Amino acid sequence: MQNIKAHIIIAICLIAIFNSCMTTKPYSVNQEKYLGLQTNSSDIYINKQSLSFYSPFNININPMDRLMLIDFEGDSLYETIELQVYNDFRGKGATVILYGKNGENDVYYTDSVFVNSRLFKGHIYENKEIKYFLNVSNNCLEANVELKDKFGRNISAIIKEGQNTNNPSSFLAPIGGIIKTFSFFPLFYMEKFNFVIHAGTIITIKIDNNILKPKKIPILLNGSFVYLSRYSNEPVISSINDKYDGDLKPMVPTQKDRFIDGNMTYEITLNNSHYEIKRAVCSNSRNKVAISFSPAIPDLINLKQNITLNGKFSMETDSVTGIVAGVYQISRTTDKIEITMNPTKAYSPMTGALWVLSYKWNANITISSSGSVNMNSKWDYIGNKYR
Repeated sequence: MQNIKAHIIIAICLIAIFNSCMTTKPYSVNQEKYLGLQTNSSDIYINKQSLSFYSPFNININPMDRLMLIDFEGDSLYETIELQVYNDFRGKGATVILYGKNGENDVYYTDSVFVNSRLFKGHIYENKEIKYFLNVSNNCLEANVELKDKFGRNISAIIKEGQNTNNPSSFLAPIGGIIKTFSFFPLFYMEKFNFVIHAGTIITIKIDNNILKPKKIPILLNGSFVYLSRYSNEPVISSINDKYDGDLKPMVPTQKDRFIDGNMTYEITLNNSHYEIKRAVCSNSRNKVAISFSPAIPDLINLKQNITLNGKFSMETDSVTGIVAGVYQISRTTDKIEITMNPTKAYSPMTGALWVLSYKWNANITISSSGSVNMNSKWDYIGNKYR
């Protein structure tokens, strides 16, 4: 996956080197304090009772059990192997990404159900013969992967880690500097992340008969020497507000405080007979990703003309709140509604909040004379105007 490729995580290594130990933060803001208790005045609405509401938001979670990346030297083509392991409603399987020195990636998968074209960049190949194992027990990694690449070369990597006493960390994966455009906001959260230690560890990387050298970080990390090999035991890979062009459907609540639409749950409130969205939540059997709003997102199609509203939002995964926060604005003129979301606060190793601040979500909603509601939305790269 290009978004968690080796160069991204190298940034984390660098911050670890400069600080002699890695001190990542699991969140950016105190969500409760940041959002406060803002509410919408009922005066923002036309005098009409609403029986439904429209959501301009979408959240998706790409299920993944575990992942590891190994950086090495000595091959003319590749410099990193990434193994992603899946075990969910789609079945069991794996994806292997070989990162090339020329910036191109080769992606191999055991089954097409594990390939999300929005998340992968590079040449993609099916390979049902991939052999793999990835397990973290007592804070130690044991893994192996074997496959043939597109040139018919035999590639294998084996790791059996010694006793790792370094505490795992959690953080938002940094994106800036690697890609400039994407169709969604990448909320890629690395839970239970760690580096592989030197002491007592066996690493063997081979391409055909060539034994390759695993890269190392040359300075102590939390009192231990470590390889430039790392893993997350609970990655949360989610996309926020993917690009959309089409109709929005009316949602008619049967409960006063929530509406469920597939894997999305909308926590709602009534404001003078108008439904407002306090929180949008996407969940599967393992993870939950949510956006909270303050004040709540109003009943869009019943807003008065020539009105502009401002508020705040905050993103969260599972039990970690306040990972990314920012501001939103909603404006209505005649039959047009414009919505923007600007992330303004985040923590991501090395790049801090800078990559997050470079993106802005723009949605344009049109209400037709027949009453249908259409939305065109996308994320725009605006550069880092906050720098």
